[in-house]
Amino acid sequence: MFEKYVYISNACNNIGYIGKLFCFFCKPPSIGIGISLQNRHRSSKSCIGSMFTAFVLVLSCLLQRNLVTTEGHRGTNCLIFYAVQMDGGTGAAKALAEQHGLEFVQRVGILKGLYTLRDTRGRPDRATFEDRLAATARVHWVQRQHCHYRHKRVPVTRLDRGTTNGPHRKETVTDKQPEENKSDQSLTFNDPLWPMQWELFAQGEYTDATDLNVMPVWRNNVTGHGVVVSIIDDGLDHTNKDLKKNFEARASFDLRASHGLSHDPMPVRNEENSHGTHCAGEVAMEANNSYCGVGIAFNARIGGIRLLDGSVTDAMEATALTFNIHFIDIYVCSWGPRDDGAEMDGPQSLTEQALRLGAHKGRGGKGSIYVWAAGNGGMQHDHCGADGYVNSIYNIAIGAITQTGKPAFYGEPCPGVMAVTLTGTSVGSSLPLVTVTNIGDGCVTHFPGTSSAAPIAAAILALALEVNSVSRGGWSCYRVIGDNLDRSPTQRDNYSHSHHQLNLTPLTALAVDCGSKPEYPERIYTDSGKKHTTPHIKAVDGGFEPRTFCEATVLPTAPLFHHIIGG
Repeated sequence: MFEKYVYISNACNNIGYIGKLFCFFCKPPSIGIGISLQNRHRSSKSCIGSMFTAFVLVLSCLLQRNLVTTEGHRGTNCLIFYAVQMDGGTGAAKALAEQHGLEFVQRVGILKGLYTLRDTRGRPDRATFEDRLAATARVHWVQRQHCHYRHKRVPVTRLDRGTTNGPHRKETVTDKQPEENKSDQSLTFNDPLWPMQWELFAQGEYTDATDLNVMPVWRNNVTGHGVVVSIIDDGLDHTNKDLKKNFEARASFDLRASHGLSHDPMPVRNEENSHGTHCAGEVAMEANNSYCGVGIAFNARIGGIRLLDGSVTDAMEATALTFNIHFIDIYVCSWGPRDDGAEMDGPQSLTEQALRLGAHKGRGGKGSIYVWAAGNGGMQHDHCGADGYVNSIYNIAIGAITQTGKPAFYGEPCPGVMAVTLTGTSVGSSLPLVTVTNIGDGCVTHFPGTSSAAPIAAAILALALEVNSVSRGGWSCYRVIGDNLDRSPTQRDNYSHSHHQLNLTPLTALAVDCGSKPEYPERIYTDSGKKHTTPHIKAVDGGFEPRTFCEATVLPTAPLFHHIIGG
């Protein structure tokens, strides 16, 4: 036994770190000639137990390391960035960077006088340096940017009882061709996955299934012409055959700088970075090209802003949300704080400024439209009330429902969700899901979650904007129509939002004429064929002054529509 200890002791000097960890537990603290046989036997058992403990410890560390690695952006080292507000324009900002040994990165979107600078030097006294930077002439404000992570609303794989007992499937959907009747003969597409797209045209594959009522809108040649949508995500693979024709470089940017600061949002080509490309396909897959499926707004222009492949800063988010703000109509964000039921977070100061500016000034003064995924944390008892993006008055938060109109099991109920739309159930089930584009060439037929719901809603709004291109965006006209006119008291207290489903035909039939914008959002209540004006109470000296700012008219032929953008 003594010789074995000597062998272990000598071997510990010739092995790697993992082996040394075993040796740390097994190697005796001291080995003497007088050690008894009984003690040596006891030490041997202790060594075996210690080796097992060490093995479990090493294995858990390796697993933890693997989990961190597969999450992708967790391994990203954050450089030191500063957001600086100053006078003098871009030239003065570049001179400031050179004066202090910094690198000029870019302007922070269209936020006035705000720039991002990068520091690649190690500084022994950073606090003194930052004070000196802030004290420079023309500089009004300096903030060191802290890295944080924004998580994609990735698909959820677990089913619950409510969705496993879904509708009975009558036949294999891929074997079924679209119904050819007189009203829809002109809308029989040659795209091979079109028959699977139940959310666009339910053809009886599933009992009690509903769809988005898009066919009557398409028959009126409303397909997204002239509307620009940008997906803020992990990039967009614009080489996919179903996206190539509708790709818009002017609505695209790479904030990760892997291609330099360019208009190429190409992601790293792996499954982990396919999320943005999935979202883009729902909006603008090309129709009738004998490839994949059909986008809801299949003639809209689609771009991508690559933000999420790594840690992000407040300035990066603000830049993305105001990029080319007078050209892009709708921004789609299927991400946010982690949906774990424990994290409470939201937009920071620059991002909040960007959202406010976009809602007021974007689209040439009509207001940018920001569509946000409400979150998939229902299984973790998450509540989207803890998500500051979902609850921002400048955003339209979208939840998900199944093909039968029931709330999705992963949904997060909260008053901030303005509407829901169809996404099916979850990965791995036989129930229908949404067909989208994939990185490279190809498609994905299972894209659930609110990540899927938000682009669908954005595409619906793109069709509405084509009908009424002067519709105002921003929160000033994110209206709730008929919200208290057709719901029971029980429904009024139910935040599952299964009764707030987006429906295309009445949406595009809604004509809105809006005047000046209020300081705070208002709620409009109206019913079919009637017009109401809602006063906005403006604070003035000595009291409050009513001011009428918006009139909403619902055409008599249009059914009551619950959630509407425009005005």
